Amino acid sequence: IAANWLPFGAKIKIPSLYGDKIFTVDDTMNKRYGYGRMDMWLDAARGEAIKFGVKRVEVEVYYPVKELTKK
Repeated sequence: IAANWLPFGAKIKIPSLYGDKIFTVDDTMNKRYGYGRMDMWLDAARGEAIKFGVKRVEVEVYYPVKELTKK
């Protein structure tokens, strides 16, 4: 997943499309795409990706946990 509004390593679920499958934010998008947009890599032919198209879906976001260290 590529998203400008989420930190690298955040986990995403898209239940309406993929059930419990988990995706990880590993990239960012062009700056013109702001909050709420994501881009997914589809391991498919270009025609299949175009057929999949743009979707508006609800997502579940799981932010990475930051470890606190004692001094």
